[in-house]
Amino acid sequence: MSYTPAYTITPLLLSRVEEVAALRERILAAAVQVPWIPALQKDTRIRNAHSSTAIEGNPLTLEQVRAIDTKFAHFTLDCNKSALKASTEWTHEPGLTLPDPVAMSVALDPSICARHSRHHVEIEIASEITRGMTVVDEIGVTNKPANADICWAVDAARWKEMLGRLLR
Repeated sequence: MSYTPAYTITPLLLSRVEEVAALRERILAAAVQVPWIPALQKDTRIRNAHSSTAIEGNPLTLEQVRAIDTKFAHFTLDCNKSALKASTEWTHEPGLTLPDPVAMSVALDPSICARHSRHHVEIEIASEITRGMTVVDEIGVTNKPANADICWAVDAARWKEMLGRLLR
C-alpha cells in the first residue's frame, strides 16, 4: 500500500516553498542577541526539570536542582525536556516513565528492583499492529519456560538517589 499525496508538486508550489525557506532564514539571521538570554534559558531549563520531577515526587528543592550544574545534568535535562513533551502530547499524562535509565540502573544495581519475577518473554515480529512489542507471558499461557527476569517495580527513592549521584 503506497501513499498518494492529496496535492501535486507544481512549479508554483516549489516557488512558494523556496520563498518560505528564504523568509525563515532572514528571520533567523535577524534575531536580536541579548546577553541575558542564556541565563534566562538556563533558569527556565532548571525550573522545568524541577517541576517535571516534582510531579514524580522528587524531594529536591529548586535550589538543589539548580546546584547540579554539570554537563551530564544538562544532557539529562535536555533529553527529558523532549521526552516530557512527547509523553505529554501522546499520552496526556504528566511526568515520565524513563524506562531506559531505570533499566540501566537495575542492570548496574539489581537490588534497586523492588518487585520482580521470571517469565517467558517474546518480541512480536509478525503483527502489523504490535510489531516490536515485548510480550510477557505473566500467567503461563504459552507453557514455555521462563527466559527473562522482569522488574515490575523499583525503589523510586534509591533510583533517584543513584541518578542524582551520577549527574553530579
